[in-house]
Amino acid sequence: MDRFTQLNAIMSTELVTLPDSINPREAFEELNNERRKLAPVVDKSGNLVGILTRTGALRATLYSPAVDAKGGLKIE
Repeated sequence: MDRFTQLNAIMSTELVTLPDSINPREAFEELNNERRKLAPVVDKSGNLVGILTRTGALRATLYSPAVDAKGGLKIE
């Protein structure tokens, strides 16, 4: 691949999306089963809300966010 490579030669034609309600373990398994490194995350209306990678999904299963009782970012 070089800078003159056509996009259709390197891009997948079958889009795999993940719902925003999916848990990290299921997301990792879906990406792994589909042999994808990443996938767009969409809400119920089909709007893009983010991108999730296999590594990101795996990390989300290992670490929990530092949030307070109200769900806000914890600052110490």
